[in-house]
Amino acid sequence: MVRTKEVHTLQMQEIGAHKGGAHPTKQDACAHKRGAHPTNARNWCTQKRCTPNKCKKLVRTKEVRTLQWQDNGAHKRGAYPTNIINWCEPNITPLGVQVKILQGIKGLFWNNEEKRLRAFWRLALHTALWFVLSIVLTVPLIFLISLFDFLFGGDLAKVILGGSPMQILENPWVGTAILSMATGISVLLSTFILGKWVDRRKLREFGFKFSHKWWVDFAFGLGLGAFLMGAIFLFGLLTGTVQVRGYFETYSSGVSFFSGFAQSLVFYILVGVYEEVLSRGYHLINLAEGLNSKFIGKKAALISAFVISSLIFGLLHLDNPSATWISTLTISLAGIFLGLGMLLTGNLAIPIGLHITWNFFQGSVFGFPVSGMNHVATLIASETVGPQWLAGGPFGPEAGVMGVAAMVIGSMLTMLWIRRRGGLSLQTQLVLYTSSGDDQDDKSF
Repeated sequence: MVRTKEVHTLQMQEIGAHKGGAHPTKQDACAHKRGAHPTNARNWCTQKRCTPNKCKKLVRTKEVRTLQWQDNGAHKRGAYPTNIINWCEPNITPLGVQVKILQGIKGLFWNNEEKRLRAFWRLALHTALWFVLSIVLTVPLIFLISLFDFLFGGDLAKVILGGSPMQILENPWVGTAILSMATGISVLLSTFILGKWVDRRKLREFGFKFSHKWWVDFAFGLGLGAFLMGAIFLFGLLTGTVQVRGYFETYSSGVSFFSGFAQSLVFYILVGVYEEVLSRGYHLINLAEGLNSKFIGKKAALISAFVISSLIFGLLHLDNPSATWISTLTISLAGIFLGLGMLLTGNLAIPIGLHITWNFFQGSVFGFPVSGMNHVATLIASETVGPQWLAGGPFGPEAGVMGVAAMVIGSMLTMLWIRRRGGLSLQTQLVLYTSSGDDQDDKSF
């Protein structure tokens, strides 16, 4: 509360009297400035060799801490305390303390400068929303995929008509595909919803700044993924670690080859988009913004977020079939490999293109397991017969030396491409937040 002029006035002793130990006898603002002390701070004045600076550091006695308030009725009418001797902290009152505590609690959740939730809570809310949406979307996707399969001559629709729709999830590949699609759509929806109303940014700021250059980079990513997986397959054939067992095969009962192949293409496109939006888009950007500070700096914050988001990417695959801690580590390395395009261009064009064809050619063209998941149909039915440390075993090439070597080569080719396209540099603008409201002329998403 604002003190009245009367309360502000401190009756101070003269300099000479103060040195002799006497207590304040008259008002003397000038004397106060020269080192005298408040009337009630008698314990301060009795200290030996008392100095103004030393007095401020001494512990106040019970008498000094006590605030003598006027009666409640006068206080409600606007009167103020009659005796506040807290000249070291003149603005602290019981109400002020409560306000500061509430502001501190609010500051844990809310960024006043950016007018939005802090990064940790944005990430938590995003995770919760896409988890809930994925559950809600599962049943509609069952009917949609069954209808799609029926048009291609499959009989998944008979499973639904003959029993509960949830029985379709008992089919290993189809169940995995449906759940993954539900997760993918929910990630995209939650990113759009929270990006617009919680993060307060446009969707294009998550790596979708479409332009001619964006699509050229996307095409490069598509080509690179296909080339690297083809190189793994060719190396396996030459070294005897990969054997071909057949062609145009399907591994899911009730699903035709063309239906399964088309579904796998759609599936891997969706996976490539939503996993990149989640890990290299939403996670990377929000982690970078949250870590950015005057103590860490923009570059260190961006690199730290890049590594952390890649580790999270690996952990998200820990529950996959045949997953081990080694496969989790190699998938984290894959996250770094996939994320280089975002780190060096600020766009998801290369990561998305690379991710799509890496998975599609791995599973539906060459017949390898994809992160532990089997495929519903493949052009070439192959199997790995070499040691698991080399070929990756049932988890797929990503968990073996062949896959890691392909990631290293792919990383070098990605950096070479970006260098030829404009130079290598960390896109530190990813750690800086600019409200979408600042760009009033831009009406794009």
